[in-house]
Amino acid sequence: MIYLLVSKTVYRLVYLSVYFIVYMTLMMFLTSCAAGGKKFSEQDIRDSTDSAQVIIFYVDELSANMDILINDKLSGLLRRGGFLTFNLTPGTYTLATKNDWVYEAMMAKKELSLNAGDVAYLRYNPKAKMTRRVGRCGETDETLTVCWHHQYFAQFETLNEADALVYLKNLRKSHD
Repeated sequence: MIYLLVSKTVYRLVYLSVYFIVYMTLMMFLTSCAAGGKKFSEQDIRDSTDSAQVIIFYVDELSANMDILINDKLSGLLRRGGFLTFNLTPGTYTLATKNDWVYEAMMAKKELSLNAGDVAYLRYNPKAKMTRRVGRCGETDETLTVCWHHQYFAQFETLNEADALVYLKNLRKSHD
């Protein structure tokens, strides 16, 4: 009986140690990929009467970096804690995110119509929507374990200038 108790304790310690090492490695990887460019200033907002500007930003600190596609053309890499600016001619555009390491629900897509002089502020939110469902996690002869399964869906959120500037003041330029 004591041998069984010791082996369970050793198993738990080994399991926790492996979990801790994986967690720390993942955290070091994620924090090393944050945006490192210059800090946002209101001078990054360009007044123009013949073009439009799109400012995309990413506040979340614990998710993957995302490629930004404009009309299916790779246009930049949006890093966590960063922003990108695009000066575009007036027209209709499809903006999308892409990352080969992230599942499909984390991809966002938005149709955007721009007029001359417009400035569009888009926040990439990887957890904009969430679904929940109850699932069966396991059972023994005496108990049935029930778990909540969560799935997040990403989207671009359009913000007004005042709300966007609250977020942008703490972000850094993503490297194009």
